[in-house]
Amino acid sequence: MGLANRDNSIDTNFVSNSIGNNEYGSELSHLSNEFNETYMQIDNALESASESQSNQLFEYKQTIGKIIEKINKNQN
Repeated sequence: MGLANRDNSIDTNFVSNSIGNNEYGSELSHLSNEFNETYMQIDNALESASESQSNQLFEYKQTIGKIIEKINKNQN
């Protein structure tokens, strides 16, 4: 398959095997930071978005939130 599974979740086994176990933790931490930053940017954009933009941003926020939860589970 690849980086993402059919449900858009991150295939951590693929990532771990692709970059090597030593780099995995570092890359996962970096990815987590990027998603957290994206989540905050969506919050900022929601403050001035139109109704249709807000709907799309809210969907993105939900998706990013789910990904952040999965990343956090894998870090523990």
